[in-house]
Amino acid sequence: MTHDQDANMASRGEKEREEHLEKVIEFTKLARNLGLFGWQPDTRADADLKERLIDSTQALITSAGTGDIETEIHNATETLREVRDLALVKWKPAFTIDEFEKTYMFAQIDALIGEEPHPDAEPRPEMEQPELPVWMRM
Repeated sequence: MTHDQDANMASRGEKEREEHLEKVIEFTKLARNLGLFGWQPDTRADADLKERLIDSTQALITSAGTGDIETEIHNATETLREVRDLALVKWKPAFTIDEFEKTYMFAQIDALIGEEPHPDAEPRPEMEQPELPVWMRM
């Protein structure tokens, strides 16, 4: 492989990482702006963890693209992993979010952090996956 080919492959890898980071940031921003990161009373986490998650989400959004891509991806992934694992995604009664949209959000988190699907992320077999609702599009 020539030096130019090596450089092109490295450039493609960097572009893919940047695109992944952009998806993570946009999803995190969407969830934060819609108030979907909530604190469920049945979680065992304390107020300090809640504050740390809010702070790390805000830091991710405001510092996006200003630092090392690998570090930003790692930080974003860990934030989303904690949100998912601690069941911090909530569905406000004021929203008319149906079961598919809820499972879609869980599936998005799983895809972004590279984990096996969350149990709640499994769509019902009889459901076709509709287009993403307008209010969820960026």
